[in-house]
Amino acid sequence: MPTFDSTIKSAVVNFSSSGDNVIVASVAGQLIQMVGILIVVGGATNITFKSGTGTPLSGALPLTANGALILDPVPNLVWYQTLTAANNLVINNSNAVQVSGTVYYKQA
Repeated sequence: MPTFDSTIKSAVVNFSSSGDNVIVASVAGQLIQMVGILIVVGGATNITFKSGTGTPLSGALPLTANGALILDPVPNLVWYQTLTAANNLVINNSNAVQVSGTVYYKQA
């Protein structure tokens, strides 16, 4: 059985609204480091990772209906990180379709 870094936390991803959706809320004095994610979308949409509501961390990632995005946790790799400790980790969903899954993150 694989062993995971004990500092890695997980959160459920579950929303169907378009626009910005908070997937990990900010914690005072700590950045959010996304180390992995698994999401499945119920319809065609573009997913953009953001630091808070203003700063994109990725370009728009187009997914088709029932498409999935998997970014595996890799030791010492951070896929995305919020720019300040005041920022939530956000997924912008271009269409009002269901997005479900799990995000894995650290706080630093």
